[in-house]
Amino acid sequence: MNRIFVTYDLQQTPGSPHSKDAVIARGAKEVLVSGPVLKWEVGEFDEHSSVKASSVKVEFLDPTIGHTVEIITVPGHSHNVHLHLNSLPEEYRHALKTTV
Repeated sequence: MNRIFVTYDLQQTPGSPHSKDAVIARGAKEVLVSGPVLKWEVGEFDEHSSVKASSVKVEFLDPTIGHTVEIITVPGHSHNVHLHLNSLPEEYRHALKTTV
């Protein structure tokens, strides 16, 4: 199994994220995938229904079934969304949510 981490930021107060009164809440999800990551992208994707949600689409190579896609949802107003392989940046460790 390979560990991947999706990190994101959420603005907690109205206004620009660059204003001095903006508070940024950090979020992180850990996901286990069964093979090496081939490609990933951030966007609006269908998870298991026809409803699109803010997500990270991860393509990886499963050793038994081949090319596989995993959709990892993030809150709708997330920004600064990134995928990290095998390690989580220190500033996101307090916000970790594990999914399998």
